[in-house]
Amino acid sequence: MRSFFKRFVPGWVTVTMVVALIFAILGVVARFFTPLADVVNTYVATPIRFIMAFSTYYIPVSVFEIILILLIPSVLVAVVLAFLDTSYIDNKVRHLFSIVGVILLLYSGYVAVMGIPYNTTTLDEHLGINAREDIPKNELYEAITTVTEKVNELADKVGRRDGVSYTEYTDEELSDLIVEAYEKVRAEYPFFVNFTTRLKPVMASGIMSDMGISGIYTYFTGEANVNTSFPDYSFVFTVAHEFAHQRGINRENEANFMAFLVLSRSEDTFLQYSAYLNIYEYLSSALYSTDKSLYATVSESLDSDARADIAAMNAVVREHRDSPLYKLMHDVNDAYLKVNGTEGVVTYGYVVRLAVAYLTK
Repeated sequence: MRSFFKRFVPGWVTVTMVVALIFAILGVVARFFTPLADVVNTYVATPIRFIMAFSTYYIPVSVFEIILILLIPSVLVAVVLAFLDTSYIDNKVRHLFSIVGVILLLYSGYVAVMGIPYNTTTLDEHLGINAREDIPKNELYEAITTVTEKVNELADKVGRRDGVSYTEYTDEELSDLIVEAYEKVRAEYPFFVNFTTRLKPVMASGIMSDMGISGIYTYFTGEANVNTSFPDYSFVFTVAHEFAHQRGINRENEANFMAFLVLSRSEDTFLQYSAYLNIYEYLSSALYSTDKSLYATVSESLDSDARADIAAMNAVVREHRDSPLYKLMHDVNDAYLKVNGTEGVVTYGYVVRLAVAYLTK
């Protein structure tokens, strides 16, 4: 066995095998032992997230998107070169193991930055709130009433174009505002690390819309990649959501709530509006499932401009919902969440528990 490794496996690949095995074991143990997940998240994942975010910070476009664009031709070139390679079989096998080494390196990075942090201490524990599964209807109504009043208060203070709210901030300005808002929350709840970062708009946003994806954090480039097809109030919320992943909040429901919490603390009116209108949509959906009559009452009390924004968002979703990619990516995302120890796409609904617990405490 030793001679085999010496002959066919490059030394650095052997190291990646050992590292991958260690992280695979840690990943399994972390599912049952939260303190281990917290330690890995703090002392391993956080430095990696920071380094990767910094490495791509000064590149204005999505490195992740560039990698995807170059991936297919790169694979084709690799295949052609493999056929043209006239070297000894030993070199070909070593090249094959080099590819395995890269895959194992990506796997170890994923487990460290994404997989294990799915099992950290929950956000409600960090915030000191009780996100109960059995939400009393009166508390849900109290929460959505508070949010509706705030949306109505802010709706006529934001800029509008063609009947829809918008912001004139550049991507860099918006990123800075959201980072500032994160710093305010970190000062109150110092359980996560904040750092300067920027959103990365995706050129192929139409394809992302076909997939039903509003944004994606890529750990190996450290980027918050955001779909630009949606209305500004939703776009801003997505940026804050992906920034949450970038800072170690991996569970989807928790990233959604963190986006609300952060944006609501901003001094900027549009960011506040984005926070409350987005959380209104989550709460109103829950209320609709609970009491349709009460939902109708609340919905009618919502400012007409805010309803126009929601209608604009729904129009974009309807435009892409029949794409074959939409259901495929829904199923893929559901499987991905389940693999990471959550209950699948239903976990997005858990933001309601966090919001109600926070707004009615």
